[in-house]
Amino acid sequence: MLKTSIRPLERNEFDVDLVCHLPGLMASAAPPLSKLIGDRLRENARYKPPVLEEKKRCWRINYANEFHLDITPSIPNLNCCNGGELVPDKEQHHWKASNPRGYASWFDHKAMLAPKFRFVEALAKFRAEIEAMPAQTTRKEVLRRIVQLPQNVIGTSTSPRTRTWLRSQSF
Repeated sequence: MLKTSIRPLERNEFDVDLVCHLPGLMASAAPPLSKLIGDRLRENARYKPPVLEEKKRCWRINYANEFHLDITPSIPNLNCCNGGELVPDKEQHHWKASNPRGYASWFDHKAMLAPKFRFVEALAKFRAEIEAMPAQTTRKEVLRRIVQLPQNVIGTSTSPRTRTWLRSQSF
C-alpha cells in the first residue's frame, strides 16, 4: 500500500484498488478467472449495473459520490523471482506481468530518502533572500506528498505509474 490516497479534483470519489490474488491458479485459467469473479459479484443483488462495471483488467464497484473499488484478479508469475504476479488483459487476451508488492517496496524505499532541492539552491544565486520552508504538520514523507499533487501539475498524458516514477527521480 502506497498511503497516497487523494480525492481527485475532477470527481467526488476516491479510486481504491484491490488485488484479488489467487495463488493456486495458473495462467491457463485466464478467461474464466475474470468471468468467475464477475459472476460471483453479480450473485449479490447490490452489484447490478451501473454499480458493477467490467473494465479492461478489473471489475469496478461504484459507490456513488464516495469511491469506486477496482478489483483486479491476479495469479503467481512463475517467471518472476521477486513475488511478481500476472493480471489479465482483456484487450490483448493474455496475462500481463505486474508486481504490486515489489512496487510498494520500491516506493517505500524512495519515500524514506531526503529530497535534493537543486532548484532552490540554483534560485539562491538570483534572489537575495529565500524563505525557509514551513514546518511539516503531518508525518508523511515528502515523496508521499509529491505523489498527491494533482495530475495537471505533472501532466495528464503519462500513466500514474510513470508520473510516480518521474516524481521519485528527485530523490
